[in-house]
Amino acid sequence: MSEYQAKFLLILLCFLLSIVGVFRSWRKKDAVLTACALFFTVLADFQLIVEIHATMGLVFFICVQIFYNMRFRRFPFEVGLVAVFALFLRLQLLHYLALIYASLFVFSMIGVFTSGKMAEFPYRNKHFARWGLSLYFLCDIFVLFYNLGFGDELVFFIWLAYLPGQLLLALSSWRMYNEN
Repeated sequence: MSEYQAKFLLILLCFLLSIVGVFRSWRKKDAVLTACALFFTVLADFQLIVEIHATMGLVFFICVQIFYNMRFRRFPFEVGLVAVFALFLRLQLLHYLALIYASLFVFSMIGVFTSGKMAEFPYRNKHFARWGLSLYFLCDIFVLFYNLGFGDELVFFIWLAYLPGQLLLALSSWRMYNEN
C-alpha cells in the first residue's frame, strides 16, 4: 500500500466514524451535517490524492465548507458578495474557486468560535469542533505555503494537522457520556 493510499484510507475512516456518529449523536441534524461534510472531504481528497485534479478537489472542498457553515453558523450570504466581486477581478477558475473556499472557511472559523449555535453544543463536542476546524485551518495554511514553493517538507506538517483535525471533526457530533 502506498503512502497516498494509506492517507486516503485514514480520511475514509474519519468519514465512516462520522456515519457511526449519526447513530451515536447528541443531535442528529448536527451529525448528518458532519457526515455530509466528511463525505465531500472524501470526494475532494480522492480528486486531489488519486486523480490529481485540483479544480474538482476545490469544488468538493467548497461543499465541505458549506456544510460546516450550516453546522456552526448559517450559510454565509456574504460569500455571495465575495463571489460577485471576484468576477470583476477576472481571475482564473482555480483562483476564483480558491477565493470562494477561503471565504467560506473564514466564516466557518468565525462561526465555530462566536456563533450562538455553539452555545448549544455540549462542552467536549464544542471543543472537538473548535480544535478540529483549527487544525484543518492550520493544514490549509501549510498547503498555501507549500503551493507558494516553501518546500516539500511541509507535506509532513500538512498531514500532521489534517488527519487529527478530521478525526476531531468526525467525533465532534458524537454523544459523549459523563458530560457535566
